[in-house]
Amino acid sequence: MGIVLVALMATLASAQNTSNPIPGGPSFKDFLRFSCSELNIQRIDPLVTPGVVPSPHLHQFVGGNALAPIMDPSLNVSGKATCTTCTYTEDFSNYWTAVLFFKARNGSFHRVPLMGNLGLERQRGGMTVYYTAPYDKKTKVTAFKPGFRMLIGDPGHSVKLPQVLYETIWDTSAFNDGSIWPADGTQPFVFSMGDPTGYGWHGDYMFGWKGDALQRAMDRYCGTDCQVLETQSIEEANMCAEAVVVNEPIDGWLGAMPGGVDVTS
Repeated sequence: MGIVLVALMATLASAQNTSNPIPGGPSFKDFLRFSCSELNIQRIDPLVTPGVVPSPHLHQFVGGNALAPIMDPSLNVSGKATCTTCTYTEDFSNYWTAVLFFKARNGSFHRVPLMGNLGLERQRGGMTVYYTAPYDKKTKVTAFKPGFRMLIGDPGHSVKLPQVLYETIWDTSAFNDGSIWPADGTQPFVFSMGDPTGYGWHGDYMFGWKGDALQRAMDRYCGTDCQVLETQSIEEANMCAEAVVVNEPIDGWLGAMPGGVDVTS
């Protein structure tokens, strides 16, 4: 099976290496780790291009079903959402990333399907989300407040804030036939904003945890099993969905990526 895996922060790879951890660094169990199944895949971006319908390129969304093209910072996300695709039921946040496509030798494109992570195989597409509590189990971390939103980056602040990581896994096995790969031998995968290099890979975040749920998790320095949070099964999370605002072909062989985005070098 061909698999492409992308993590938004380089620390993730080392954190999962529990057999030979970095001295003084995190172990896998130091992460609040949970699955968030696919909510929908469409061309909106309430953070970068709010109200622009359709947005320039395609995103995959997970989390609460309050997602909309415009989400004002004053919006009580957890009060508006009625379900979440995440297994922690108090997390109505929205997390989103670009989408991966395969570009065939004949110039056509096909969206690469997402798959569940290790131990979370039953999830429907989506991603794995991680929050990091202090590794020393002593430092105070202050949860984000309602209205907080963030592009990929470091949430640096004079107050210690959680770090958020996304992990997405694409199943590339449907594209193992070398006869459809580019004749010049170049790699055929490209992100939905036209980037074949991966340097433009990005993720966005809109806080939507209910009440003090995230703060409780940070105060307990929660890892992979957080007893202070309410949960649902992956099957229940899979049932949450939100109808798309932009209805256009995104699956099957396409003559161009959604939005007519060109592949850049």
